[in-house]
Amino acid sequence: MRFDGEIADMSAWYADRGVLLSTSVYESLWLNIGEAMAVGAFPFVDDFSGADISWPVEFLVASTEPGVALIRSGHPGLYRDRVVERDGSERQFQAVPRLLAEVT
Repeated sequence: MRFDGEIADMSAWYADRGVLLSTSVYESLWLNIGEAMAVGAFPFVDDFSGADISWPVEFLVASTEPGVALIRSGHPGLYRDRVVERDGSERQFQAVPRLLAEVT
């Protein structure tokens, strides 16, 4: 195991690894999953309550053995287009002004 310490460029760090193993059930929005997917890293996510609402069920893992199998068969880049379509900057640039207009 290796601890990389503080990472200045998370996009490059995720892309260099190709996979993300997210086991936290305490993240507020699980942004690390979308960030990793956006640069082509394949995500493996703990199957916490509600995870299937935000993330495709094919990479939710409930125990160690299925998680290891998914990591070994990972497909970097598979979900990048999904993130760009759903949460890409162009969509955000359009949504933020609409949201601000609604609340003001």
